[in-house]
Amino acid sequence: MTIAQVWIQDQIIAAFFKRAKGLVENIPRSCRYRLLQDGYRIGVVFLKLFEKIYAPLAAGLQDPFSVCSFG
Repeated sequence: MTIAQVWIQDQIIAAFFKRAKGLVENIPRSCRYRLLQDGYRIGVVFLKLFEKIYAPLAAGLQDPFSVCSFG
């Protein structure tokens, strides 16, 4: 990984945590973050939506099947 890639990745992470006020908190004296209760709830909702809606739709677009294939 180049220095430019690390720098861009750090910018993305910093922008996410700047926008995620109320969803995550900084753990004192460390470079770690803790998910708050609302952040956890929103994460679970996104995971469920991905699993139930987005993933099946994406799979159908990548490998569509024929309705009338009776072999």
